Amino acid sequence: MQAHCARLSVLRHLRHLQSNNMNHFVYLGLIWLGLIASIPGFFISDNSYKKQHLNIFIILLIISILESYGTYTTLNGINNVWAFNIVFVYLETLLLLYFFTLVFNDPKFARKILILSAIFVLWGVINTIWIQTFDLLQTYSFIMGSFLIIGCCVYYFYKMFDETFFKDQSLLTLPSFWVITFVFFFYACSFLFFASIRLMDESNYSLLIGIYDMIRVLGVLMYMIMGLAFYAPLIFKKKVIV
Repeated sequence: MQAHCARLSVLRHLRHLQSNNMNHFVYLGLIWLGLIASIPGFFISDNSYKKQHLNIFIILLIISILESYGTYTTLNGINNVWAFNIVFVYLETLLLLYFFTLVFNDPKFARKILILSAIFVLWGVINTIWIQTFDLLQTYSFIMGSFLIIGCCVYYFYKMFDETFFKDQSLLTLPSFWVITFVFFFYACSFLFFASIRLMDESNYSLLIGIYDMIRVLGVLMYMIMGLAFYAPLIFKKKVIV
């Protein structure tokens, strides 16, 4: 029972586990920088990626607002886990799944994602009512969402070997390649972390903080790349894939 209570304490206060040398404002500023950097791309980048760009921009916007709220509440000792459950665990997952439907542009794939998204939301309701309340970071839902996102990433990488899918485009010119690659790294690491967090207790705080800070660094890189990815068609000239 004591170990169980300790694990609940870890989950409840996870947003407050940043180490002292982890500068809240640098972390927050870099996320906002990714958002701001993406804006000019709407006017100068390839219009064929406009829907994908808008989807990623919405993700960056809600995460920037969330992290601003998270930084304020963390520094003031206010529980903010409910907000991260709503936005990070559920909304961002659903938006990323929708991003994959825009990338593949396949009605059959879109229907499958719609069904999986509905199952994910239904699980979220069940998890909230009977398993994990909103004052805990809902790791079970995050694990499920991460699994779905990782699966879509793997499918994307599989399609890289299909020459007809990319139509002789260089991977470096595709915004989706940059976004999905960094999404995969972040969610693969986060999946392992949150899947094992219930094995940890308060005596593992130093290890927990170190791993959590590393995941935050990966998160910043992911959001920065999201903001810059849609300049890829301009930066890299289109070449045939070798």
